[in-house]
Amino acid sequence: KSITWINSETEGGQVRYLAQPDDYRIWLNDAVYDDQFTAFEGDAISAQKQKHQFALTDHAVFYMTQDNIIYIYDLEKNSLSRQVKLDDATITYKYLGTDDEKDIFWLFETGDYSEPDKLVGVDSSGSIRRVSLREGISYKEYLMAMYLMLARFNAWGENHMVLAGLFDGTDGQQLPVVLSDGRFAWRDGRSLIIGHTEGESLVTDHSLDTGYIFESCYLSEDENKALLLDPGVTALLDAQENEDTKEEDWNAMLESPLNPVIVLLDTTTGKETVLENPFYSEPVQGIFSKSGSRAAVTDGEKVVIYGEDGSILAQLSETGREVVNISGYKDELIVLYSNGLLARYDWQSGKSSGQTNVSHYTVSSDYQLEQGRFSRYVNWAYIEGKLYLYSYGTGALLQVIDLQTWEEELASDKILAYDPVRDRMLAMDKDEQTGDRHLGWFPHYTVEDLRKKALEALHGEELSPEERDLYGLD
Repeated sequence: KSITWINSETEGGQVRYLAQPDDYRIWLNDAVYDDQFTAFEGDAISAQKQKHQFALTDHAVFYMTQDNIIYIYDLEKNSLSRQVKLDDATITYKYLGTDDEKDIFWLFETGDYSEPDKLVGVDSSGSIRRVSLREGISYKEYLMAMYLMLARFNAWGENHMVLAGLFDGTDGQQLPVVLSDGRFAWRDGRSLIIGHTEGESLVTDHSLDTGYIFESCYLSEDENKALLLDPGVTALLDAQENEDTKEEDWNAMLESPLNPVIVLLDTTTGKETVLENPFYSEPVQGIFSKSGSRAAVTDGEKVVIYGEDGSILAQLSETGREVVNISGYKDELIVLYSNGLLARYDWQSGKSSGQTNVSHYTVSSDYQLEQGRFSRYVNWAYIEGKLYLYSYGTGALLQVIDLQTWEEELASDKILAYDPVRDRMLAMDKDEQTGDRHLGWFPHYTVEDLRKKALEALHGEELSPEERDLYGLD
């Protein structure tokens, strides 16, 4: 029997109607929740302190409010361990990522003309460390770099590819990205740099001059290859700095659309291969297969698979749907399309290997690019046979998808994160009187757990054969 979800706003919250044939309705109210929520011990978070940043490591949760107070929770003791107040409540700190091994919550602190930008690391003990960066990209690059963005890709498990997206779209500032092993990647001029922190210093481990002012950079798992996406800024700056550039040619360039460039870089030899660009829009995301022999790039409208030599192997799209985000799992390229289509393709040939319809979360216009629904605010986590897909913007949606059947097992817009070490869902409760909140968790129920809860709710009663047929349960 066909099933359709219908959303309806009510005074008590959002009610979702499950519409079935013959006009029967099952309704779910988001103000009603399971009674097995367990709150962490410690002070509540005031209703006036809105969540600004949130992250967890294997041992700690960091919950940062808009007034720059960080609540640190101990996941072993299930309690609030401490609160840390950063110096200035007026500074906007931008989340970069976590060092899971050392339990460090990394932020970016914007400097000014007299003070350099800084990395700010807060560990689970409450210690604060500030690491000074150079004063940033030149003013000329700042003006020319149009739409620079932070692309933080968070993938765990079997698909542990590393992405270094090196910029922030709100103000054009350079933002280092935390890599999987706690090191940092950033762009300095036209160079790709990978380094680590020592005390209050950032130490360069590897530096490679790329020749491009790239907007974002995507590294293969072994870091031997990189995809550089240049929106066309390099050519514009080169023309401006070239004394032989004629004024009419320069004016023509300013009036014409930029010509984006996709570069495949061998980080071991420095060899650069400019890839064919078949896109109508600016390329916005790229990834490598686990082996690094294949790369995929999307502009939010279609996905192109490139071979090891840079040749185009396949061009993928779905009629009437835009690309939201892409990932990879084992030998498959995974594409999340608008309206909830999760499609899988063979990395080698580009042939379809399956599709699943899942719940979809439309990211607000503040969090998407102009050309479509593409979102950088999607995290893919592959853990013990499950895909945990987390989309966020003005709200959030956590989906759990079985990697054997590719069926969606859970979709919730109330879960903050999944704690894989303890197999539980982190969420916030809300005091109806004060609006204050506690962080806590729900158990990750098995099918048998849910069956027992259903029987308890029915007080031992069972549906008749007619009722089972009515609700499509046979």
